[in-house]
Amino acid sequence: MIQYVFRPKRNGCIQKSYRGRYSIGETPRLYDIALRTQSKEVAELRLKEIAEEKEQELAGLIAPRGVREGARTLILSHLDDFLGYLVKQGRAQDYIKKIRSRVPRLCRECRWEYPPDVTADSFRKWCLQREMAPKTLNHYLDSISSLFNWMLSYNRVDRNPLKYVKKVSNSERENEAPRAFTLVELERLFAIAPYYRRVAYQAFYYTGLRRKELRALEWDDLHFDEGHIQLRARTTKSRRGDLIPLHPELANILLEFRRGTGRAELKKIFYKGVPLAKSLKADAEKAGLSVVDDWGRELSIHTFRRTFDTQLQLAGASPLAVQKLMRHKDIKLTAKTYFDAEQLGLQRELVKIPNPLSSHIASQNSGHNGKGLSQFVQREITEKEKSSSKVVDIEEIRTLLSKIVQNVPNGELVLRGGLEPPHLSAYAPQAHVSTNSTT
Repeated sequence: MIQYVFRPKRNGCIQKSYRGRYSIGETPRLYDIALRTQSKEVAELRLKEIAEEKEQELAGLIAPRGVREGARTLILSHLDDFLGYLVKQGRAQDYIKKIRSRVPRLCRECRWEYPPDVTADSFRKWCLQREMAPKTLNHYLDSISSLFNWMLSYNRVDRNPLKYVKKVSNSERENEAPRAFTLVELERLFAIAPYYRRVAYQAFYYTGLRRKELRALEWDDLHFDEGHIQLRARTTKSRRGDLIPLHPELANILLEFRRGTGRAELKKIFYKGVPLAKSLKADAEKAGLSVVDDWGRELSIHTFRRTFDTQLQLAGASPLAVQKLMRHKDIKLTAKTYFDAEQLGLQRELVKIPNPLSSHIASQNSGHNGKGLSQFVQREITEKEKSSSKVVDIEEIRTLLSKIVQNVPNGELVLRGGLEPPHLSAYAPQAHVSTNSTT
């Protein structure tokens, strides 16, 4: 073990304060620390204490200094540092605001003061005592976990006590199919909504923007001449500055809205904010729409975004184009999670399936399927047409069919159902009756 104190030189001058160097055991690493004293005896004593402490840390007898100091610091003090870090990282104000409110509530109601007080069992009991939606409980878990993950990265704790806490299951919501407006529902909603809210609803429908993204939209973000909208990175969920096309109909609506409000000097388009779910439900009820449909799916502002996705796919837009317009990273989210399959018109599509009762009965009895029979006839007719400019008449077709259909008297051809015998008895072996005889 190496231990000694010294006064370093700087610019050729010996400094007054001492520094110390030491090593632990046989390890070659040499630690250099500032002792912050001008007394050699005090410096040697401090160095000895620091070296002994470091040796115990490496042996696992005590926790690292940062962890020990972190354990003696209030959680709310750690939270202040964490929030300052989030501000410097440019995180959304709404996200910071929610963490600032959720963590103190957890500390107060779970009686957490210092990091060692936080346990998975105490959080589980808190969840059982609260009548909150599973999604809300999971948001609280995310907030406190993000704090402890940050503390772990800065050696303020040695572990995250909530790392293995599972999120509350919300199987009903997770398996719930998305709901989208039909075009008829949109027409009725737009017809009764007040002007300001109607323009906001139309903006939701023609852009597919999320509520917070539309609320932050400014007039400078709209480029009417180029026909696009420039989304600022700090206003989007993914923190990307995306460029999306501006629908011509929406462009006319917004230009008229700007002239009609008389507030051209305002930066934000929706200066009063965007409608809440409460307002949407009230407008929907006035329009005679069901707030909760037969499948238990409730209307929300996000229904417009799902409608945007659904209508694009129903209109035949390519999957990749819809994904880009929705600004999704995963195309599965676009094709499955946001698409309302109830608007596919499954009953209308079902009737397109062919009716097997209209197949060629005669072809089944002759051992030929309908497809092979039609291909044979078409091939023979084509050869006839090549050798003659005349159109092949029905008698020639009868002659061709008689080559492969043995049990059909006279090779009779009916208008529907393919080739069929005149009566079922034709399938039984019997003497042929002359067509000229009378009964």
